Amino acid sequence: MTAPQMWKLLNDSYSHRGSLLRWAVDHVEGGDRLRFAATVGDTRVDGDATASGPVDALTLALSTPGAEVEVLSLTQQSIGAGRDAEAATFAHCRVGDRAAWGVGLDRSVTASTLRAVLAAASRVPTQVTEVTDRCGKVSPNGTVEPGRS
Repeated sequence: MTAPQMWKLLNDSYSHRGSLLRWAVDHVEGGDRLRFAATVGDTRVDGDATASGPVDALTLALSTPGAEVEVLSLTQQSIGAGRDAEAATFAHCRVGDRAAWGVGLDRSVTASTLRAVLAAASRVPTQVTEVTDRCGKVSPNGTVEPGRS
């Protein structure tokens, strides 16, 4: 197997099947507030949560009763050097009673980590429906459908 074939296999198996459309972190009283929009498959997910840091806030936003998202381990590696380097983040997460791995790539180490956690969470099939129920989604016609409170 060649290096490009291995890279493709890694991405096909563990990368986020969607997009991290936008994200912002604000340092607020009580921690970091993460606001994000992402797609998981064909579904748009909008989230907003405050926790000890952006990764903790993402897991809080993605968690639902009985399917809490927990980061078991994170590892980051630089790909390249200097300003053109990318961060590769490998996230091992538990969603409810199942564990999954995800990989995220980005020039921003924070975005790389958010992508990796989204990838791991989206690998658990039932999580997509539960997350969109909680966070809300945008329908194909662009209408915002609010999530559960």
